[in-house]
Amino acid sequence: MYFHDRFQAGKLLEKELDQKYRYEDCIGIALNEGSVLVGVEICKSLHCLINLLLIEEIYLPNEPEIVGALTIDDKFSLSKNFSSDFLDENREFIEEEKIKTISKINAIHNLGNVLNKKNIMGRNVILISDGLKSTLPLEVAYEYLKPLKINKLIIATAIATVDVVDWMHMYADEVHCLDVIEGVLELNHYYKVNTIPNRRKIVDLVNNIILNWK
Repeated sequence: MYFHDRFQAGKLLEKELDQKYRYEDCIGIALNEGSVLVGVEICKSLHCLINLLLIEEIYLPNEPEIVGALTIDDKFSLSKNFSSDFLDENREFIEEEKIKTISKINAIHNLGNVLNKKNIMGRNVILISDGLKSTLPLEVAYEYLKPLKINKLIIATAIATVDVVDWMHMYADEVHCLDVIEGVLELNHYYKVNTIPNRRKIVDLVNNIILNWK
């Protein structure tokens, strides 16, 4: 399945969620900046807030699979799909990428309140992604949410691989996935328009969601 842009993917997911959750106590949590564009379409319709957890993925050169993921609270998780020897060989590169990624995350966080744990507790959480090729971002998000005592975990993603879909059905209360992919192509391949707004505009979309409720 191909989309014109991430806003279109969000509108398709919104149609699946609107009837059931329009009048429920929900909050959307986007996993990255591109996912915010998907999420605003969902949250505008459901009249709920959206937060940005901001899970940044780290890749090794010439490796299509995620090697690690870093969250807004600087928690780093390594993929279990690589051997310890392989990771040790690339330790220096990984550490350098972590430093760069932390700087990026902090720059976005300093622009505004992109995450508020008090807004999350006790609510139905809609975890939103523009595409998932690995379970690692979900695993990191799951661990982040676990102590917050949420009511229900709903995952809404434009696309996901088979392995990710299997994981979602095991750990989420409800799954909305528009298409299942093989995972061999870059995520941008599935979007005709791949323009992501600058950091200020992303944070503004998050902070001003109430003004755009339908």
